[in-house]
Amino acid sequence: MGQLTNKDSRLFRSFFKEAAKLRGIKVFYRYVNNYDTSIHAEFKSKLSEPIEMNVIFIENPKVTTLRRMGWVSETPDDKPYLVQVPMDTPNLATECVIEIPPFSEFARARKFKITFITTLLEYPDCFTCMLAPIFDTKEENNDYSNTNYNHLTTNDQPDNDAPDNRNDSGYNYLKIDEKI
Repeated sequence: MGQLTNKDSRLFRSFFKEAAKLRGIKVFYRYVNNYDTSIHAEFKSKLSEPIEMNVIFIENPKVTTLRRMGWVSETPDDKPYLVQVPMDTPNLATECVIEIPPFSEFARARKFKITFITTLLEYPDCFTCMLAPIFDTKEENNDYSNTNYNHLTTNDQPDNDAPDNRNDSGYNYLKIDEKI
């Protein structure tokens, strides 16, 4: 087996980029510029501007592919999403986001977060990244100045509209000599 020279490795990497352009899909890649943690120890990352690139997206990888990467899967429901990105992807790291644009006007864009990065040891021409889907969530509310969850006020009581139905103790009960 021959040795791989620097010129050959660049040639293999250009082969991958051409294959991704012909057989892959166009995505928007965003890397992490800066990150902060919330009070719940969740990462809040500030992402870069979207970079357009072609990748090969593997939605249902074969078990042999997963074993070669070191991912052991016993059940068919446990398969991760995989994407192959070029070697010259800028600032590739976990927590980066890959967004697949919608293919029609009725669909919406799908976002995935990179959770694991690997490559082949022999003749690497791309990085293989494991993805996790990002679901749409509402922004968390940290401003509690206009809310009151600690106690009930007397104006919110159900018997406030009928003051004759209320006694001094605040409890409603029938007197023994009253008729129903």
